[in-house]
Amino acid sequence: MRRPRSGWTWSQIGQPLCADCYDYTAHALWHAHASKLWDRFVIDVRRRLASSAGLVQSRFAQHARLSFARVAEYQKRAVAYRGGDVLAS
Repeated sequence: MRRPRSGWTWSQIGQPLCADCYDYTAHALWHAHASKLWDRFVIDVRRRLASSAGLVQSRFAQHARLSFARVAEYQKRAVAYRGGDVLAS
């Protein structure tokens, strides 16, 4: 197991920097809506790419294929670090 960063202790890892001012409500809401936000992101990417190519969204799939990958890594305090990649071919 790697050592924590300089100046940190093991008990601080995964904790908010300021427990008194951390927005736990926003934290819960973010996780509750993360799937819907991802869906909206995917739809928006397809719309914008189609529009920039001068196509309607329903015709875009005939000209290009989009692939999406979504990764979630849960941290100690139950915060999911989310990342995603978009590949167009």
